[in-house]
Amino acid sequence: MKILHVPTEIAGQMQTLVSGLRESGHTVNGYNWFHTYLKYGGGIINTDAYELKNVMEALIRYADLIHFHNGNSFLIHNTDLPILHQIGKKW
Repeated sequence: MKILHVPTEIAGQMQTLVSGLRESGHTVNGYNWFHTYLKYGGGIINTDAYELKNVMEALIRYADLIHFHNGNSFLIHNTDLPILHQIGKKW
C-alpha cells in the first residue's frame, strides 16, 4: 500500500509511523511543512505549504491512503477533504 503522511510533523509522530509502516512492507513518505530545530528525518521530506500545494495533485493520485496530522490537510480550512472524498481517497 502507498501511504502518505502530511503536513505537520510534531514530536516525531510522523517519523515513527513512516518508519514502522516501511518495516511492515508499505511504501510510505511523509511531507512536513512545520519547521523546527529538531530536523526530523527518517522518510520525512521537509517542505513548505507553497511547495506542498504544488505537488498535491500528484501526491493524491499516487497515494492509496493519506494520513493527515494535527488537524491539518493540504489546504487551509480543510477545503480539500470533500474533493478527496468525492474521488474515493481514504484518509
